[in-house]
Amino acid sequence: MSTERGARERTRLGTSLALIVFLGVWIGPPDSAWAADCDLKEQIFWADEPGAGWRTDAYGTMDDIRFTTRDTANCDGTMTAWSTAHITGGGRWGDWVEVGWRVITRWAPRIGWYDTYEWFSEWGVNFRSQGGRHGPYPCAQEAGSFHRWRVTNRPGTNDWNVYVNCLTGEGYVLLDTLTDTGHHRGTPTGETGRRGGTDTGMSDRHRHLKWKDSAGGWNDWVDPTCRFDDASNWQGVRDSATEYHTAKGDDDC
Repeated sequence: MSTERGARERTRLGTSLALIVFLGVWIGPPDSAWAADCDLKEQIFWADEPGAGWRTDAYGTMDDIRFTTRDTANCDGTMTAWSTAHITGGGRWGDWVEVGWRVITRWAPRIGWYDTYEWFSEWGVNFRSQGGRHGPYPCAQEAGSFHRWRVTNRPGTNDWNVYVNCLTGEGYVLLDTLTDTGHHRGTPTGETGRRGGTDTGMSDRHRHLKWKDSAGGWNDWVDPTCRFDDASNWQGVRDSATEYHTAKGDDDC
């Protein structure tokens, strides 16, 4: 029995992430990213801030989010990139309902490293995820195209429907219903996220930003503003009252 370590071995807390050969069979992905980078979650949130405080009376949010092929890290089985239309439940940071796209990075023999794009939904309370679903990406995966993601409250409940519109004429498709979330309104927010460290990208663009009022009407955002940013080398940039994007930079909120 022999064990070989590749020249690009990386370790965290003494645990090898290198390619290992056991009886001639590969049992670990080659060129894996550092475990510390794969564990590192970085996010940029922008929200509507009319006047002196965050809007908290939105019964829905809607973003056209650009489909982007991100530079991802070699983190096997990990959600390495994502972008969502997001409601901060009751305006309370740490409670949320969201829908959008994500990237799962994997490694396979004879294929190597590859990324799979999916839709996903999620809701949570006090920074803890409580549920959600995911599935194959529902629209054409064309870099630079925009797809419309919508989160909307079901009147009289704390339930939320989440939709996608591929903007190709078919209209909205219901993806999931998130139930008993504890909130029926909140702050309209957009999210950009990654795992993998500073060698990866966070390119993103959100436009046609809208929020839903208590009567069911959809209204433009008034002032998109940075709500939270712990990304080490990316930042948000305001384009207009209804659009923002991310770019390389070190500014935080």
